[in-house]
Formats: sequence, structure tokens, C-alpha cells
Amino acid sequence: MINNTFWPLFITEKVGIPVQNVSLFHLLRSATVLVLFFIVVPKINVERFKYPLLTGFGTFVVSQLLLISTPFKGYAILVISTLLEALSLSLINPLTDSLTVITVDPKERARIMAILHVIMIGLTSPFGWIAGLLSEKWRGLPFVVNLILFVIGAIFTYYLAIVLERKNHKEVKFSEESLK
Repeated sequence: MINNTFWPLFITEKVGIPVQNVSLFHLLRSATVLVLFFIVVPKINVERFKYPLLTGFGTFVVSQLLLISTPFKGYAILVISTLLEALSLSLINPLTDSLTVITVDPKERARIMAILHVIMIGLTSPFGWIAGLLSEKWRGLPFVVNLILFVIGAIFTYYLAIVLERKNHKEVKFSEESLK
């Protein structure tokens, strides 16, 4: 939400990109995501989500750091930032959706997914207002919030992978003992 709302303001004011060229960067991002959805995403094993998700979070953080540090008329850095953001989103979005579907009981999936979406809307609603206040102070601050949120997401991913690895290890050990 922060990128969709404040990215055009940032690149037109801080980077000096003409307003008529903003859509070219959106086209580049969308085309890259589309290509990656067909080439990279099908090759990812959802059960081994740790490294692809951490890669996605890491490339998003790098893309935001590049964006924030893009100099005036720094088209090349902005293109690299846009490509890295597209790579990260093409990894993060389908994997998080798949993990949600896989981990929820199929009989309860519709209800749980509805509750999750309501919680997400409730949690993310204030971010538009908060990002607007931050953007008034400095146009790059909403992207710093993005950095922080995606670092938190990477930390959660890392610990979730550890918990699931321990759970799977215990289940395998239990099933081996029951076979004896």
C-alpha cells in the first residue's frame, strides 16, 4: 500500500522523474512480475519456503534502500530498484498465499481466510494515514517503514521455518519409533 501510494510522489519530487514517465516504471514492474510468475514461481517448492521468502524479503529491503538513496535523475538506480522490487513481490506474494492455504484446515479454510483478511485490513488501515504523516516530514520515511516491516517479516519467516523444521523432525522421529 505504501509503495502504490507514495512511490510516484517520491520519484517525481525527489528523483525528478517527469510525471509522464511514472507509468513506464509501473509497466516495467508489472511485466517483470508477470514473467517471473511464469518462469521462477512454478519452480519453487512451497514446503521449502524459507530461502525463497528470505530472498524475497531481502531483495525488497535492497530495493527500498536503493530507492531511498536514488540521486536526482538517477534513472539507472531507479530501474534496478524497480526490478528488485518486482522480483521480491513475485516471490513473497504467491508464497505467503500458498503457505496460508497449506497450513489451514481445508474444512475451515473459507472461515479462517475471511478472518485473516479482516485482521489484515484492520492492521493495515492506519498505515496509509501514518505513511502520509511521515511523507510530510520526508518523502522517504514511508519507505523506511516498509524496510522495517519487511525485516520483521524476514525474522518471522526465519523463526517459522525453525518451528516447522522442529515439528517435522519430531513427527518423523515419532513415526519411526512407532514402526519399530
